[in-house]
Amino acid sequence: MKQLCFFKAAMLAFSVILLGSFSAVTYAASSFEWPRALSVSSPSKGPKYFAPLAFSGVLEEKTGMKVRVTPGDVHAQRLKWFKMKDFEIFVQGAGGPLFFMEARNEYAAKGSGPLPITVMWPATIEAFAPMLRGDTKYRTINDLKRGVTFAAPPGATPRQNIFGVAAWAGLQRDDWKMNEFGSMDAAVKAIPDGKADIVWWIPDAGNTFEAETAPRGLHWLDLDPESNPEAAARATEVCPNWMFGKAPATAVKSAQGMNLVLVPTYFFVLEDQDDDLVYNLVKFIDENVDAMKEKHGSAATMNINSFRSVLDQSFIPLHRATIKYLKEKGMWTAADDKRQAYNKNLFNRYIQAFDAALKEADNKGERATPKNEDWLKIWKKHKQDIPRIKAMLEIP
Repeated sequence: MKQLCFFKAAMLAFSVILLGSFSAVTYAASSFEWPRALSVSSPSKGPKYFAPLAFSGVLEEKTGMKVRVTPGDVHAQRLKWFKMKDFEIFVQGAGGPLFFMEARNEYAAKGSGPLPITVMWPATIEAFAPMLRGDTKYRTINDLKRGVTFAAPPGATPRQNIFGVAAWAGLQRDDWKMNEFGSMDAAVKAIPDGKADIVWWIPDAGNTFEAETAPRGLHWLDLDPESNPEAAARATEVCPNWMFGKAPATAVKSAQGMNLVLVPTYFFVLEDQDDDLVYNLVKFIDENVDAMKEKHGSAATMNINSFRSVLDQSFIPLHRATIKYLKEKGMWTAADDKRQAYNKNLFNRYIQAFDAALKEADNKGERATPKNEDWLKIWKKHKQDIPRIKAMLEIP
């Protein structure tokens, strides 16, 4: 009898140890078994880096998985690695597909270009709008007249947004001026200092709060596409990734209640990524977003309501497991189904066209590189009848 009791005790102890060894890969009482590791490719700076870090930190703590976030500045190279499945998750701004799905610039190369990418969940959603000094004579965007001056930081993307504002206002290129500054901070400071009239900026950034404390304060131009659909259409022709919404609760007082541009950064996954993994990841994010927000404020807009706020204008297909979760939460509509079908079909057309262009180039002995003009002509021919990718202000 003593031997039997000892055997039972030993078996119980072994069971506890065995169960403990699996606790690192099993979340709560769920039957889903987490993989032992997950890899994430992210940009190296700003909210696009800090939000994935917050996500990975909480995911590791609560599941025992090893989550590796690998930052990188060369997005085209990161995309190639993601295409080869070196990473399960690819973090990039929503504007990224405008370049790699259409294979523009450095993405017009073999091994890069269009791929079956889908949205898993937002990593962060940043808000932007035209910021002016509080005593400006330009009270609305319709007030912008010849001679208005924009503060321009380095980089093509922020400057493209300036062209978008000008297009909304109906200005021609010779109607406005661009004052160039060596950094974003210098461009923002130019507004209270009176060195420029407008800068394209974030209403809840640290230097925005500092600028608002200046004697003349700040003023923002409202960007409401419903109030002027034609103007909004002109702007989105220049800036196809513009999505519109309300200023976040974290915005400076002068921007509260304003309509502005929302710029999501997404956790992307490939279309063939495992459904159970994606479903449990989005469920985990939704249920643990407060813990992620505590790690870094950039994760504050990782919540499901923020996600819903940009879905009406989404121009990227969602992963089917994400859609399943949103349907269970009552946050998916018939209009979403229609938009999803359009976006998925459009992305597939680019993928098929790129494959056909590569085959033609190979048959002709042309190297598919961004500097080969003959190859670029082949690619241009294959995609010429495909609609451009742009924010879905309305479903075609």
